[in-house]
Amino acid sequence: SANNSKNREKAIRQQIIESDSVEVMISVGRNFFYTKTLPCTLWFYNKKKNECVKNKILFIDSREYYTQVDKTLNEWNEWQIRNLSAIVSLYRGEIDEYKKLLQLYSKTLSQLIKDSDNEEIQKIDTNTSFDYIHQSIMEIIERKKEAFKNKLSTLSKKERKDQEAILDNELSTLSELITVSKESVWLYEKFGEGEYKDIKG
Repeated sequence: SANNSKNREKAIRQQIIESDSVEVMISVGRNFFYTKTLPCTLWFYNKKKNECVKNKILFIDSREYYTQVDKTLNEWNEWQIRNLSAIVSLYRGEIDEYKKLLQLYSKTLSQLIKDSDNEEIQKIDTNTSFDYIHQSIMEIIERKKEAFKNKLSTLSKKERKDQEAILDNELSTLSELITVSKESVWLYEKFGEGEYKDIKG
């Protein structure tokens, strides 16, 4: 019967948990798979756990942490996957792995800012905090959007269309920089230089 089947599944899950072979569970939101729209939980197994995490399971609620591909599909971008991996590293006590990601963020942001075609972006001081860099980028973008709005009333329909295309192109070239800066802030705000702690939500 359906009840017997559920009971067997529950018993199996309990045995797996009690075997201490589950290291991490990640709760995933809707629309992560092409054929299924329902949320799910991913179980990650490790029979060789570090001593500090034995008889423990790390649970990560990532239901609201994703990148929207379109109306029917979500995913984790490469930096979000790195962030989730970094959390697991910290949980295991592998602080060096976490710090490697912070260094990668700093290096990548510096390079993207240096390579930008936008003169204002190039002037951002990269020897500052992730939050300062991200806020500076977003302020520059907002000023650009505001200037565009103010200019619209003086343009013809064709000129307006041309300027919209130019603005869209400029913003698309900054998309990677926005993503990297945003994800660096997301991680650093929670764990700083590498102090693991339980966080709600």
